[in-house]
Amino acid sequence: AAADAPQAPLTLADAIRAVRQGSDETRIIRERSLRLDAVKSELWAATMPNVSAYANAGRGSSPFNLGTLPLPGDSSGSMPPVYSATQNVFSYGVQVQQTLFSPSLGQSIVTAGRQVRAQDAANRRALQELELQALDGFYAVVMAEARLRVLEASIERQSRTAAFLESNFRRGAGARSTVLLTQAALQGLEPARIRAARA
Repeated sequence: AAADAPQAPLTLADAIRAVRQGSDETRIIRERSLRLDAVKSELWAATMPNVSAYANAGRGSSPFNLGTLPLPGDSSGSMPPVYSATQNVFSYGVQVQQTLFSPSLGQSIVTAGRQVRAQDAANRRALQELELQALDGFYAVVMAEARLRVLEASIERQSRTAAFLESNFRRGAGARSTVLLTQAALQGLEPARIRAARA
């Protein structure tokens, strides 16, 4: 159904948009930009502090923990001392790690920023070249279509002229050389029309 649907005429804006969105060069340009942005983000990530939170919970005992000492028993001696060997242990906190900002890291960030700016300029230039190629191709197609229409109109006009001169010659008016010259000119337009249709 999509193939049978009438196609809208291709405009210059549509041609440029199709080149920018669907060409392999555009995808390569995007990949280069993303790669350089990732390198720059990784360098900036090295300068930021690493913050982590932790929490631990468990049951256990320690020989140095005063809570594990025996509880005194009964004074009558009927109840032995009670040991509290295990207890619940909880710990939590926040840990922050910060790398030292070295001059080499700062220089790497500056260099990465310059590379990103240089790549952006190269990408803009490459996109402009793609747009110019699309413009040249669109102009060539428009000119080929216009030339084909002109040649088809010329062939139609020349065929009417040849038919008119042929009918006049059959009636006894005009010269045979004029008719032959007109037919030769008509036959000479056909190769030019074929070349224009192929272009």
